Amino acid sequence: MNFTTLPFAILMVVTLAAFWAVHRNRTARVLVLIAASYVFYASANPWFLILLLYVSLLDFWLGGRIARATNPRTRKWLTAASIVSSLSLLVFFKYTNFFLNAPADAAALFGVDWRRFNLPIPQPLGISFFVFQTISYIVDVYRRKIEPCEKPLDYLLYIAFFPRMVVGPIVRAGRFLPQLDAAPRLTKERFGLALFFLICGFVKKLIFAEFVRLNLVDKVLDLPTMYSATEALAAVYGSVLQLYCDFSGYMDIVIGIALLFGLQLPDNFHFPFKARNNRAFWRGWHITLSTWLQDYLYIPLGGSRVSHSWKLYRNLMITMVLAGLWHGAAWTYVLMGVSFGLGLVVTRLFQGKKGPLDYLPGESKFLYFVDVFTTFQFLAFTWVFYKARDVSNLVDVLSRLTPFLAGAPNFLIVKFGWALAHGEDLRQTVMDHALFLKKALLGVTNLPLAVVGVMALGACGMWLPEKWYEKSKAVFVRLPWPVQLLIAALAMLAIYKATSFQVTPFEYQRF
Repeated sequence: MNFTTLPFAILMVVTLAAFWAVHRNRTARVLVLIAASYVFYASANPWFLILLLYVSLLDFWLGGRIARATNPRTRKWLTAASIVSSLSLLVFFKYTNFFLNAPADAAALFGVDWRRFNLPIPQPLGISFFVFQTISYIVDVYRRKIEPCEKPLDYLLYIAFFPRMVVGPIVRAGRFLPQLDAAPRLTKERFGLALFFLICGFVKKLIFAEFVRLNLVDKVLDLPTMYSATEALAAVYGSVLQLYCDFSGYMDIVIGIALLFGLQLPDNFHFPFKARNNRAFWRGWHITLSTWLQDYLYIPLGGSRVSHSWKLYRNLMITMVLAGLWHGAAWTYVLMGVSFGLGLVVTRLFQGKKGPLDYLPGESKFLYFVDVFTTFQFLAFTWVFYKARDVSNLVDVLSRLTPFLAGAPNFLIVKFGWALAHGEDLRQTVMDHALFLKKALLGVTNLPLAVVGVMALGACGMWLPEKWYEKSKAVFVRLPWPVQLLIAALAMLAIYKATSFQVTPFEYQRF
């Protein structure tokens, strides 16, 4: 059930009406949200409700046992049992065919045809997210960071809360469960804030993400050899915009819906493409996943408090490779993790543990913008691994980008430098570079003007000064509610006029 469909709108209206009708009764309002969450989850596959109930009830029981156990060995075994149970389900449903076909993938590199196995194993909706969420609860209880949940209904809702069920964010129990105790109040400020997030989310998804996906990204990246190098590069940049607007748009909608039920979920994005290096990027991109990886994988591996630098780099690589594999059971995701890991290793190698993450007072703004620009180029290149449907398609995209990955730097640095150093005639070098620029410009002219305009507008949003965003949010919240509703209606009308196409599910919905 997609957020952009009529069945979801009906579910929302019915759930809101029922929730606020019984909101003074704690048990009743929790039951309403559980019922809505299970209806939402069953819409994908009713049989997976058994899996969801199994994970929820088992970890609720184990969490209580871990908290009450006094023997350290018993506590460790119970914690391990929970983690192994959850990860086994994740591996079985998501990675069985990937591991079964790994020998065939390896044999294909040497031209050997190896038999492939593809078992008909469906993937439960949102399994990557609710497994990580329940693991965080069990580990936090084991570390005595939180008290165990005492009410089974609360834990069922914590795991299955339907707005965040499919794509996150990965919410910590210590932040979510205490909110269920307070009677919800839908104040004018909270309603205005919810409406603001909903408008932003739907505009990002249905205008920016879908338009760029349909008119540029899918067409070019599916058949990159049919397009010029410049069009391929534009599609790569467009894919970054599309992914960001799709994913952050979903997060905005989730946060807005949760506010309508009196619940506050954590932000998952904070201007990630204004990052000056790879470390800073992960402070603003998919924040709940990056902090989860930090707290439950990177730090237990040893983090940065290690005796030798190579152990730090090892920990970074392991964390990012597993993060890449978390995105999906494909070698392209593994390569994406390797690329992100190498980016972090290089950043740590040159900057150490205390390299600057933000703009420093008195620092050259030009050098700061150079950092942001070069970091974005690296990120855009790395997301090619994410967008490629397989390794063959990845090779096609990268080969189409060769003039930019190698040709342009070659012309600008190697050839000019060589000609100057050896006193050669620069005419041919200049003519070669002019020919390259001519081909690039011809590729630009093939891009539809509307696509260029939407991408330019989206880029402005990605690099919008934070204070402008906060100011616009504050102004909207202060407006009278009839004006807020009018703006929302105009936004929905604009979306309706702009979306005369089939809307695809959200990107991260398949994880």
